[in-house]
Amino acid sequence: MTSPPHNVVPIPDGTSNGAEKSSEPGMDASPARILAVDDDPRLLASVRELLSLSGYRIDTASGGREAIEALATGTYDIALIDIRMPEVDGHQIMDYVAYNELHTDIIVISGEASFETAVDALRHRVHDFLLKPYTPEQLLRRIGITLERRRLKADAALFQEKLGNSEKLHRFLVNTSPDIIYILDGLGHFTFVNQRVEELLGYTREELIGQHYTQLVHEEDLELAEFAFNERRTGRRATQNLELRLRPKNQAESPKSFSTSAMSVELSATGLYSNRDAGDKRHHLGTYGVARDISDRKQAEAVIRYQAYHDLLTGLPNRTLFKDRLSMVIAQARRLGNMIAVMFIDLDRFKIVNDSLGHVIGDRLLRTVGQRIETCLREGDTLARLGGDEFVVLLPQIDHRENAAIVGRKIIETLSPPSPSNSARCISAPASGYPSSPPTATPTRN
Repeated sequence: MTSPPHNVVPIPDGTSNGAEKSSEPGMDASPARILAVDDDPRLLASVRELLSLSGYRIDTASGGREAIEALATGTYDIALIDIRMPEVDGHQIMDYVAYNELHTDIIVISGEASFETAVDALRHRVHDFLLKPYTPEQLLRRIGITLERRRLKADAALFQEKLGNSEKLHRFLVNTSPDIIYILDGLGHFTFVNQRVEELLGYTREELIGQHYTQLVHEEDLELAEFAFNERRTGRRATQNLELRLRPKNQAESPKSFSTSAMSVELSATGLYSNRDAGDKRHHLGTYGVARDISDRKQAEAVIRYQAYHDLLTGLPNRTLFKDRLSMVIAQARRLGNMIAVMFIDLDRFKIVNDSLGHVIGDRLLRTVGQRIETCLREGDTLARLGGDEFVVLLPQIDHRENAAIVGRKIIETLSPPSPSNSARCISAPASGYPSSPPTATPTRN
């Protein structure tokens, strides 16, 4: 704050600055408070009576010093000030109001109409100027105009404050949103993206501004994303909840752990347009979109699907998945005229293992049995656990019955007591298929 002008009368000791008490006059619905300052007692009395009858709260001061004391202790909407007064004149009152930044509008009432007086009033940012003599209607009209100007100014200030707060709130909500919020221009280049993109994908906003959206989209989803990222429709016809994948900048440094090199998102987008012009046509500006991270949901769905079709202990297909595969293999075999084989495997005396060594050892045995049986099967074969110690093997597209017997013998051998020859026999078996013709074998009783 600059030092006060030399001619500003100081605030009397023991009083406080009126500006400290005033918030924003004219903001409430109470009658306006007016201070009338003049060294003519008769004029002051007439002004008091006129304004009181008009519903205003009116205080009077017979000189400049008394006016400054009133301004120091009270809050006024308007001050009616005469210029020529003894001791402290109207200029010093206006200097005091300006220096202390009081929210008081000044209407100068003077008998002087000189150019210098008008210039000096403008220098003090006087809100209105009224020449003596004046009619009561003129005074009331000038006061009404000044109060209306104050009201409009207060409304504008309040609107600007609300607008600023709304903008801050909007910026806060956008930048703290759990979703990626972006804006593309008409050619598909980023013009805005919030901070969430850095947390989810590793890109800074500066890196993406000006880049094409295809930099983020997974290669396999480019065709699916083309219309969503170039969305021109609005309302219900716009893109809603489209699932696709985005590519993180650096998979190793990404803050989320993904099983693949992409993040699943649910995308909603709408077209952005300028206001309608005279031709009732809209100009397309770009696309506004929101991409929500659904990686956790997709992972949960994958876990649920896996648990629905797999045995949780061994990780093998369960009864439901086995039935589905069996139905499909039977239908294919009928169409192609092939043979299939189904083997049921039950572990003898497994209950003794559970009862004597405990269920932990029994579970470990079941997992080991499943792993050993898998070493004796082809890639297209199916090993499933039906429950307990029961396993089932599905062999599609076999040429001879003896091929199934060969697989059965291999399974029995690999489940026999451990020995180097047994463990090597199934591991070294060809993975491409079974022998095309059955070897010579001694018939056994079923």
